[in-house]
Amino acid sequence: MLAVTLDRISFSYATDPVFSNLSWEIHDDRVVGLVGPNGCGKSTLLKLITGELTCDDGFLILRKGLTIGYLPQEVHFPAGRTVWQIAFSASSGLGRVET
Repeated sequence: MLAVTLDRISFSYATDPVFSNLSWEIHDDRVVGLVGPNGCGKSTLLKLITGELTCDDGFLILRKGLTIGYLPQEVHFPAGRTVWQIAFSASSGLGRVET
C-alpha cells in the first residue's frame, strides 16, 4: 500500500530550485533510505513530507491516518536551558536514575 506519493513536485528557496518535477512513491511495507551529498535536498524532501514546508508545484499525498516521526538534524533548545536539563526533562525516571 502507498504511504506517501510525490507527484511532479517542485520546490525552490527564493530563486534557487531544489526539486523540479520530482515523482516518488513510498510504500508502507518497505524501508527507505535517503543518501546524497550535502545540500542536495534530503532534509528539504523530509520537511515537505512532514508538512513543515509546502511544495511550489505538484502534489504530495499522504495515506489517511499516516503518522510520521521526524528528528531534525538541527536542534533548537529553549534559551537558558542546558543540554542536561533538556535530556532529563524527556523522562521523569531518567532524573531519578542520575541522582
